Amino acid sequence: MSHDNATGIKKFSDFYSDLEQGDHTQLRSMATTKTRSQDALQAQKQHLLDLYRGAQPRHSFVDETGQIFDCFPIEEQPSLKKHKLKLAKPPTLPVGMAAKPETPAAPAVAADKRDRFGNSMVCPEGTVAVRRITLDELSRFETLDHYLRKHGHPRRRAGVLKHAIEPAQDAAHEYAHASQSVNNAGGQSLLNVWDPAIGSGQIFSLSQQWYSAQGPNGVQTVEVGWQVYPDFYGHSKPVLFTYWTADGYQSTGSYGTTAGDFVQYGTTHPVGMALAAASVAGGQQVEIAVIVMLSQGNWWIFLDGSPVGYYPAGQYQNGPLASGATDIDFGGETVGNGSYPSMGSGQFADRGFKLAAYQRSICYLDAATGKLVQANLNASQEWPGSYTIKVGTSADWGEYFYFGGPGSAATPQLTPSDSRLLVYGPAGLRIEGLSVDDLARLMRLLSA
Repeated sequence: MSHDNATGIKKFSDFYSDLEQGDHTQLRSMATTKTRSQDALQAQKQHLLDLYRGAQPRHSFVDETGQIFDCFPIEEQPSLKKHKLKLAKPPTLPVGMAAKPETPAAPAVAADKRDRFGNSMVCPEGTVAVRRITLDELSRFETLDHYLRKHGHPRRRAGVLKHAIEPAQDAAHEYAHASQSVNNAGGQSLLNVWDPAIGSGQIFSLSQQWYSAQGPNGVQTVEVGWQVYPDFYGHSKPVLFTYWTADGYQSTGSYGTTAGDFVQYGTTHPVGMALAAASVAGGQQVEIAVIVMLSQGNWWIFLDGSPVGYYPAGQYQNGPLASGATDIDFGGETVGNGSYPSMGSGQFADRGFKLAAYQRSICYLDAATGKLVQANLNASQEWPGSYTIKVGTSADWGEYFYFGGPGSAATPQLTPSDSRLLVYGPAGLRIEGLSVDDLARLMRLLSA
């Protein structure tokens, strides 16, 4: 294997040549490979060839998890070439929309950092770091579609997305979240970062913001936060992630730069890179301040006050999100396949500060006035045996909530009608209007 000046990293030109000319049939025999067929593997390979055609990075480095980041000239990065766009300039944040974390996550890349091979973990001026997507990574999924979509089969969901987030996928999402229907051009919150364990039969756990609107072909979203997703990233550390869809997760949508849909602008926190630290139970709480703002046709994302990049609004196919969102949503999400991972810290919401996960200083940008407005969220916890959420307001934190829980095996989803139960007993006994607490007391009496 030949190398460039980034010792220990395969030259990008060799990476592309090997992808183009190599015989990848052996991938299907590897233990980590889940690719459904040779045709599916070929489609994954073609995706990468199209994504990186003509790309010429100037420098490369690896992060602490071993992920490779290539420094492309900012105006020649794959996303701009794919969509034939010129680079946009970030907007100025409105007054008050620059909340700073008390204990921020350290920059993922910096001039004084070196990777395991001694390469500088900063890109040359005029370039941006973009995570290198490999065929090995894609082959951990059955098809290219499985890789690009937000994995899993969402069950019916209350609040913002309940009418639209019903793609035919193969695993179930569970949530603890808080939402508000309001015309907006983005918003902000501070999220404390955790590293929940993802076990066998479990897929991912995250804390994020959603900005959404109902389009003719399904919900349209901009999503951002931190996520632990071992099958995708190849490690179990929390990662800065973004996601989007224009049609209810059916035929559009991808994480970060994996399909050339997100334009990377900033240099200190590339999307897809592991965050440098996580919160400690009972100790230091590491936070990221995430801002989303629609400006001049682009959905910009900021981290700790610095621009990360943007989704061009043209990707929303002249749908509602091309000009604004109608709903905001904040909270946790997990995906499992019979078993569900911890959410946040793994502690329920009532454990509070330094034990439960939280988001705070939650605001939205009013679409009509452009002013920052404190949110007024409605909480939803449809799987309270696994995850809970508790919304509050205070002078220093503004609108906030605690959330999370340990997860579990698959549990029934609660709906409003579940507050009173219908119970069938022996010999056709039928009891209506029984509360959950009443049922618990009845079971204790019967077992006494």
